[in-house]
Amino acid sequence: FTNMKRSLLSQNEEFPMDNGKDIRETAQRLYAKLKAAEKKQQEDRRMYEDKLTHYQVEVEQSRQGRNEAQEAAAERHKEVEELTRLMSGMEKEHQQLLQKMKENEEELEKMRRGQQDGPSQERCLELENSVSTLKEKIHHLDDMLKSQQRKVRQMIEQLQNSRTAMQEKDRMIQELKEKVSWLQAENLELQDKLDHFMTTPGNQLYAAKSFSRPIQNFKRIYLPAGSGRPLPVIKLVET
Repeated sequence: FTNMKRSLLSQNEEFPMDNGKDIRETAQRLYAKLKAAEKKQQEDRRMYEDKLTHYQVEVEQSRQGRNEAQEAAAERHKEVEELTRLMSGMEKEHQQLLQKMKENEEELEKMRRGQQDGPSQERCLELENSVSTLKEKIHHLDDMLKSQQRKVRQMIEQLQNSRTAMQEKDRMIQELKEKVSWLQAENLELQDKLDHFMTTPGNQLYAAKSFSRPIQNFKRIYLPAGSGRPLPVIKLVET
């Protein structure tokens, strides 16, 4: 018994305490820290993926809006060209009517200053009717020209608005593409960090399901109370 006691005391000095409990607690803390970091990175990743999806949808919507604005601008441009051609023909006709009315008025004035015989009076009446008809046509044509001019101005304004809208859509698409690229880079960076964290040897050890393995040839032996020493776990050596 004396030899066994001496051997126990010797082993107690060599292994003053069993640190298995501390190792398990440390491993548990590190594993909890690992899981918390992994959870945070996964949450960040989901957040970035949601943002990425949202921005990609906005890019597609902006692209569709731009295409619609472009189609509207092309249609407005076509209408402006048609109205411009119509106005050009109406203005030409207007000038022709004015010239014809001027000629009729001059001829009518000459005939009035001349002899007032039968044929002359008949011609004067014809010219007066022609001048009156031409005035009505010119007045109607003036109204049409003014109306077409208003339409052309509106079309030009709509065309300019469509072009401005396209430029704004282009700017939005560019900004959204930059955001998408940035989010993709952030996503890759998060994934790289997570992969690096998970492949670190220490983290792999602490991430194991079992935090400690049984220590071979070790038993818990408690010294009698009142010895004034911590209760150690020492190696039992039989002699």
